[in-house]
Amino acid sequence: MEGLIHVLSKTAIGQDRKLVNDDIILSNIEDAYQSSNELIKNGLISENGFKEFVLPYRVNSANIHTWRRQVWHQYHKHSFSGITRTSALVDSCNRINDSLKSWFKFSYTNKLEDTLTYSHITHGKEGTCVSMATIAAYTLRAFGVPVSIDFTPAWGNMPGSHVWNSLVLAHDVSIPFLGAEANIGKYEPLYLIKDGENSPYSTYRKPGKIYRYVYSAQKETPYYKYGHLNYFLPMSVNSRMIDVTAQYLPVSDITFTNPQINGEPKLVYINNYNDGKWVPVMATERKEDAYLFSNLARDLLYCVSTYGESPAETTILPFYLTPAGKPILLQPSSKKIDIVLNRMQSIEFDQMDVAKKEWNVKAFARIARGHVRSAPVEG
Repeated sequence: MEGLIHVLSKTAIGQDRKLVNDDIILSNIEDAYQSSNELIKNGLISENGFKEFVLPYRVNSANIHTWRRQVWHQYHKHSFSGITRTSALVDSCNRINDSLKSWFKFSYTNKLEDTLTYSHITHGKEGTCVSMATIAAYTLRAFGVPVSIDFTPAWGNMPGSHVWNSLVLAHDVSIPFLGAEANIGKYEPLYLIKDGENSPYSTYRKPGKIYRYVYSAQKETPYYKYGHLNYFLPMSVNSRMIDVTAQYLPVSDITFTNPQINGEPKLVYINNYNDGKWVPVMATERKEDAYLFSNLARDLLYCVSTYGESPAETTILPFYLTPAGKPILLQPSSKKIDIVLNRMQSIEFDQMDVAKKEWNVKAFARIARGHVRSAPVEG
């Protein structure tokens, strides 16, 4: 429980280790094992999946509460019994997700969604992908099913970030879905607009990094080693997550050496270009005068950066990581060129402008095929 905090009220937070006593821990262990026991014996889920995604007494940073018992009361059961095949487990999870879809509505009304209790969400009945992933985790973990919360801190080709779920099965197999929206086996979190099967007109949201929240502290990471210092910018990453980018996308490892970085900083950051600014999505520490950034998604623009008190102390090193995994450093040039612009923003941005008003599949297709563009206007 080292470093874990929870929200007591709108103005107060508490440390888990001061509130979570032996009775809470023992009751939680009994409830978690009671729900997962049959799934573990039948080899459908792993011991590690149970430990990280069912056993923990908490799902997010909400005040400590008996969410398992609340779910059991809501559904009049405490486990999925009689399940011996993965397909049956998926079907049971999807039925629960269908029930969540029946009452949950997407909206931006909730604040501090990673601090909401099970009751907050079930009574409010709305929120963003954060609440959607959280309510699925609360509900399915209560039934003994290892369900993770996966996220990208920032897209690399459009504004915003995203959160979704994965069903974590035995043998490190995981299947993405989104609580209260899309079922297991029918959700592809990186698609923006899917135009048929494998269509060249489909559009994608591209993340530089994808992480999965876990309960156990990852003590080998810089987020654990330096988390108590003021090294980190406002990043949604922390020491209780693992990197799962390679489970979703082709990745590459990139190394930068000291001569390319100003000074000898302990930490260096990788950023994605997101909504007009560089957003840090990963930190790495100096080892043997080099900085290794592992598992970077390809075909994206990145920037290596340090953060000093003045611009002269800050390194900004942009590069493009090609689809083949080759980094191309981008150096400014005094040579001037002419560029012809036939649209003012990307296909993805044009589609998002439509999506903000209505989900119009025909309009998305016309944009993707180049029939409709955000053409430049006079002035």
